[in-house]
Amino acid sequence: MPNANQQDLAIRYEQTVVSHVTQFLVSPGAEDVLLDLSSGVVRDAEQGELLPIQTRLALTWSTTRRLAALLTQVVEQHDADSN
Repeated sequence: MPNANQQDLAIRYEQTVVSHVTQFLVSPGAEDVLLDLSSGVVRDAEQGELLPIQTRLALTWSTTRRLAALLTQVVEQHDADSN
């Protein structure tokens, strides 16, 4: 039975780039949260170890809460399926 809040929504992937993220930085602000994503630390001859940020996302606090709840649900389901 569908949830009362669910809608029929078509999804179209545009300009999709897949990156394997191993590091992230979270910067909370008054109105939103910045989430910086990186594929990992690299060694630079001039600067030493460096964390390049490939993607920056800005999320409202409402969206951040929804993402956190969804990620928690996915991890809990994965853990349950793995046991």
